[in-house]
Amino acid sequence: MESPLLLRSHSSNVYAVDAARDGTVASCGDDGTIVWSNDGRPTRRIASKGDDAAPTTNVAFVDPNRLMTSTETTLRLHDARSDVIIREYVVNDDDVNEIAIDPSSQYAAACDDSGQIRVVDLRQNRLYRTLRRDAHANICTTAKFCRSAASLASGGLDARIVAWDVAKAKCVAKISMLDGGGGGGGQFVNPPLVHSIAMHRGGATGVAAVAMGDFSVGWVRVDRNRMKDVGRLGECHAASVSQVAFSRNDGNEDVLVSGGNDGRIVKWSVGVEKGGRLSETAPPTVIEHGSKINWLATSFVEPLVYVADQTSNVSIYRLS
Repeated sequence: MESPLLLRSHSSNVYAVDAARDGTVASCGDDGTIVWSNDGRPTRRIASKGDDAAPTTNVAFVDPNRLMTSTETTLRLHDARSDVIIREYVVNDDDVNEIAIDPSSQYAAACDDSGQIRVVDLRQNRLYRTLRRDAHANICTTAKFCRSAASLASGGLDARIVAWDVAKAKCVAKISMLDGGGGGGGQFVNPPLVHSIAMHRGGATGVAAVAMGDFSVGWVRVDRNRMKDVGRLGECHAASVSQVAFSRNDGNEDVLVSGGNDGRIVKWSVGVEKGGRLSETAPPTVIEHGSKINWLATSFVEPLVYVADQTSNVSIYRLS
C-alpha cells in the first residue's frame, strides 16, 4: 500500500483523532487540539487548559461545528470554528478514556479509570445518567452508543463487554472475553482485555468488533438485552490490538480497520451474516505502519482512515 499522507503540526505524540461528517478532522495531544480542514490544513489550535497544561487525551465531534475534548476528568464542549469553550463538565471521578457521541448528537458518554460511564445531555447541559462502576471490575477503556442513545456498549480491562439501557442506567447484559466463546480460551499471558469497541452500522442486529489484548479482534452480537461472543478474526497482529474502527463512508461499512501495539494496521473485509455471525469476504491487508497505534478514526466523506500514533503526525491511509 502507498505511503500515508501526513498531517504535521503537533509537537509530540498524538493521543486521539476524529472526523466530522463534513470531512473536518481534529486531533489532540500534549499541546492541545488541532482542527484540520478537509484539505489537510491546520485551521484552529485549542491549547490545553489549566495551570499545569495537562494533555488533551480525547477528542470527538458532536457535529461539524462542535467538538468535545477531555483533559484528565474534565470534559469540554468547544466551538470548532473558534477557540471558545461553550461549556465544561466536571462529572467523571477519574481520567476519561473515551468520549462517545450518540447518533442524534444530544448525548456524550465518557468512560473512565474508575470503571463507570457518565452520560451528559448536551441540549439540557446537565449530567443525564451515571452507568455505575459495579458492571466493570476495574478500568473502563471504551464506550460506544449503538444505533441510538437508548443503548450503549462498553469494555474494560476486566475483559468484559457490557450492554447498557442508558435511560434506566441499567446493565442489561455482559460477557467476559476470558470465556473464549468465539474460539479463544481464557489465558493468563496476554489476556483478552478490551481496549476498543466499534459498532457496525448495518443490519437489524447490533454487531461490535472488539480490540483485545490477546492480539485478536473479536466479534460480538449486541442485542438490547443479551450479548454473545460469536467469533474471532484471523491472526494478523503480533501484539495487543489497541483500536478498531468501521468505515463510515457510505457503501464501505463492511470495511473494518484494526491497529495495534505492533505498529500494524489491518484492513478487514467482513460481512455480517444472519444472527450476527461474522464472515471474512476477502483476505486482510496488513500495513506495517511502524509506530504504536493510539487511535483510529474513519472518514464519512471518503474511504480514509486517520491514524494517531507515537509520532507528532496524523497519518492518512486510503481504504479503497
